[in-house]
Amino acid sequence: MGKNMGKKTEERKDVNKQRKGISQTGARITVSTTPSSWWEERKGIGQPNPEDQERVYREKQEKYEQERMQETVRQGHEERYKPEKQMRAEGEEKKGISQTKARKTVSTTPSSWWEERKGIGQPNPEDQERGYREKQEKYEQERQRGMQETVRQGHEERYKPEKQIRVEGEEKKDLSQIMFGSYTAVSRMWQDSCLKLYKTWFESTNTLFEKAYLLSKDATPEQYKEFYTLWMDAYHETYGNLFVQSMPPSKKVLEYFLQSANRNLNLYKSWISTFEKVSQKAMELSKQTADPDANKEFCDLWAKTYVKAFDNFFVNRPIARPFEEFLEPVKNATRLYADTFTILSKMWMKSYSCSTGAYMNK
Repeated sequence: MGKNMGKKTEERKDVNKQRKGISQTGARITVSTTPSSWWEERKGIGQPNPEDQERVYREKQEKYEQERMQETVRQGHEERYKPEKQMRAEGEEKKGISQTKARKTVSTTPSSWWEERKGIGQPNPEDQERGYREKQEKYEQERQRGMQETVRQGHEERYKPEKQIRVEGEEKKDLSQIMFGSYTAVSRMWQDSCLKLYKTWFESTNTLFEKAYLLSKDATPEQYKEFYTLWMDAYHETYGNLFVQSMPPSKKVLEYFLQSANRNLNLYKSWISTFEKVSQKAMELSKQTADPDANKEFCDLWAKTYVKAFDNFFVNRPIARPFEEFLEPVKNATRLYADTFTILSKMWMKSYSCSTGAYMNK
């Protein structure tokens, strides 16, 4: 028994040694020789890049925005003005659907985001043009509707078309035609004036050049005198039309000015004399006590002077005679105003004298 137990323990030791040697050789085979290889493998594990995540998120947002804009353009902008709650609910539903679809459809390959990026639809120029035209037409309809509501009766000509049409008799002329006609008339006038001015100058210049050429060959005092006379005549003929001769004073004009000066002098003299009388009467009244008769006399004198001054102005004024037909209504209205003022002043003086007499009798 003792021998058997010893054999078993020795066999177990041999087996353990064999196992220990196998494990050591296996470890030597699989384990890397570098002590920090596990750290290098750990560093090779990919970490999420915030920039890539942000770019993918922006691309998805742009794709969603483009799809939404295309959908609204196709439907004629019917769903443009929706309640805020409905918009939020639909946004959350679409967000959840897009997230579930993203979980199902996103590939496990590292380049799946690039494949999705290539699948994003590019904007269609035709759709953009159609949407722009629809917005323009809608804006024009709204503008026309507002104009029809605000325009009152009698203001139909306020909002005319951009191309204004002018009617002259029975012929309708476009604005461009009117501008062309005015430009043609101005150019014709300019051309005629240039021809009248420069035609004689060209002719006289040619003649002067010929005479100067002959003068250079044989210079004599008679030829110099002839050339000078020709040059003076050409100068007067060319530039004489540019200066209008002043009108010489006539005897009739001088006599008319003398008569006008005398009439103005007589008019001013009459005014000065009448105002002197009025001022002298006012000075006498200021020195005396309050006398109703004196005040009445002064008021009558002032009214008569006022009427006389207006009569003299329209009768003796030199400029009134050539325009007598036009100024006759003005003259009559002024005389009526003066007569009314005189009557009112007389009535006021009579009422004043009656009231003062009744007061004195008391």
